[in-house]
Amino acid sequence: MKARFGFAYPVRLDELNVQDGVLAAPCRVYSGWSSRNKLVRFIETDLSPLVDDDGSTVQFFLSNTGVPTYRRQGRTGHFVPTVLRNLGTTERASNEIERMGLRFPYPKPHQLVGYLSGLYADSNSIILDSFAGSGTTAHAVLKLNAQDGGNRRFILVEMMDYAETITAERVRRVMSGYGAGGRQTPGLGGGFDYFELGEPLFLDDETLNEAVGAEAIRAYVAHSEGIPLQTRVGSDNPYSPHLLGIDAETAWVFFYDPNELTSLDLHFLAGLNLRDAVGIRPATVIIYADRCLLTKDFLTANGIIFKKIPRDIRRF
Repeated sequence: MKARFGFAYPVRLDELNVQDGVLAAPCRVYSGWSSRNKLVRFIETDLSPLVDDDGSTVQFFLSNTGVPTYRRQGRTGHFVPTVLRNLGTTERASNEIERMGLRFPYPKPHQLVGYLSGLYADSNSIILDSFAGSGTTAHAVLKLNAQDGGNRRFILVEMMDYAETITAERVRRVMSGYGAGGRQTPGLGGGFDYFELGEPLFLDDETLNEAVGAEAIRAYVAHSEGIPLQTRVGSDNPYSPHLLGIDAETAWVFFYDPNELTSLDLHFLAGLNLRDAVGIRPATVIIYADRCLLTKDFLTANGIIFKKIPRDIRRF
């Protein structure tokens, strides 16, 4: 026994009666249409054009076959066609990189990346590529800026050993120009900074890597604690070399010594001059140390929160 489905969307529950382009009698329509809610709003507002979230206007009407549809005005294209054409190929991208004196397997065409970036990034956007490869994203951003005078910026991240010799070098050559004779390509201009990551803050066993130095660890703890920039202090502050930041409500203290264990005790507390920093003693004092020799009752009574190094240093 075969099931037969002899209907097509939209399903009309009543006879459609349209005279002079106007619906003469109510007609209920059933459909799996994603814009139903917008149509209801359009009807409830006396058929006034709707302003969508992106600032464009939407107006509904009946097609010649009686199907509800709409027109949108005031929005640039934010969709990707099913088939992308005339946006380069990996073969042409490889040839382009070879003209720069570089080699890279299957690079993306910068025309494609530029097109996709242009869909959602405006002329002042920062475009991040966490897997930069040959540097195609930077090439695309520089090309877009050269075409429309934009101020887009890029951040490239590459962990492979070719980050300097291929990724960064391609960006340099795109900026300054490459090729020779009749095949010379003018530079697009621009500039960028190249950085290499230093020692990791945490080792594989989740312990702190003390090789990064005390200042790097202090900066990380200040960041992980969310200490506002305006309240942070350096280790050379006049109150305590262990102070990270302070305001009227909270003080953050990082009691760390790479050569020995640190202890939160009465002797250490006596050396803190927190009152001198803001005129009053903050209600809460967050102290990092290797161990705590004070009782929980004492900590609670004095508004002190102890955090153990490195257990309570959050790893992002």
